[in-house]
Amino acid sequence: MDPKATRSWLIRIIRQRRLLLQAGLSKKNPMLCESICERLSRYLSANPYSGDKIYRFIARHYSDILIIIPGNDALEFNLKILNQCAQKSKTLSTSTAAPLPTQLLLALP
Repeated sequence: MDPKATRSWLIRIIRQRRLLLQAGLSKKNPMLCESICERLSRYLSANPYSGDKIYRFIARHYSDILIIIPGNDALEFNLKILNQCAQKSKTLSTSTAAPLPTQLLLALP
């Protein structure tokens, strides 16, 4: 996935979670999800994260993004994209990338 499409994917994930929270359909902790959505939106609006910087951003906030991904039919697809971005960040710079918590994905149903 190119950086521009990755950024739009992340914005779409945040938007979906906010719509679920507003409709009252979210089965996750609403305060936690809202704070994560607010923080990620603030970061994305303040910084352009152009080029490969978006992959580092996703690797840094991997666990937060994992929490707000909606658990619908597209869960596997979204997890695949999230892992690809984290792996890309890891290959770009091993010193600045956050470690990939693969154990979290094994615990998901």
